Amino acid sequence: MMARTLPFMGIESAAMAPDGFMAIKLLKDMPSTVFVLTDLNMPTMDGFHTAKALRAQALPNQWLFIIAISGSIDSGTPQECKEAGIDALMSKPLKLEVLARAIFRVLEFASPQE
Repeated sequence: MMARTLPFMGIESAAMAPDGFMAIKLLKDMPSTVFVLTDLNMPTMDGFHTAKALRAQALPNQWLFIIAISGSIDSGTPQECKEAGIDALMSKPLKLEVLARAIFRVLEFASPQE
């Protein structure tokens, strides 16, 4: 669903990974600004472990922002996200306009200021 939605939000270049292991491999070939949207309940490697691994391998010149989504958020989830290096948490069902605002805020923040 995300692959079809992102172009409507003005995002033309996106790499999709079916699981955390592939996301980690993809990061090596990414540019200096990387925005990651991960589900906390992915198969093989969950979003918490994926975020920790992405943070550990990010290059010094990479600006990495991670948003996690989940259909089951309890009172401890925000703290777990913070400890994993996740910058923001959104609940399912995901409202695309809320996601779009978050993405544009991130990209605006990451853009070089003139």
